[in-house]
Amino acid sequence: MKAAVLTKPGRTPVFADFDDPVPQVDEELIVVTASALSHVTKSRASGSHHTAPDSLPGVVGIDGVGRTQDGRRVYFVLPEEPFGGMARSIGGPTNRPSCTLAPRSKSAPEISLRGRAIPRSFWDQCRGGGTLGACSLS
Repeated sequence: MKAAVLTKPGRTPVFADFDDPVPQVDEELIVVTASALSHVTKSRASGSHHTAPDSLPGVVGIDGVGRTQDGRRVYFVLPEEPFGGMARSIGGPTNRPSCTLAPRSKSAPEISLRGRAIPRSFWDQCRGGGTLGACSLS
């Protein structure tokens, strides 16, 4: 798949081929439709953030919005390394509690849904046993 790949801390990620994610047990494939270039994403890529990736190469992006194979829209956060939100797809957990972020319109743009998922209260709802993951936006 194509992705924004970081090969060395502090370098600019490059648009390159990267291995497709293989969903593990209790995960499903999420096709990414929107992911933000946030301050955290940039500081992780620079190597200055305390959650910077341990091994490279890897895909940048800490969160985003996507669609599952059955068409559900979901918000995801902190995909398993080496995968990140700025890729065609990620493997996301299926065992999270229901976290609904209902758009005003079924046709709401994906990027606007990602923006609505930012508040800490939403992250707390989606944490599910202390681990952040994917939540339904249906």
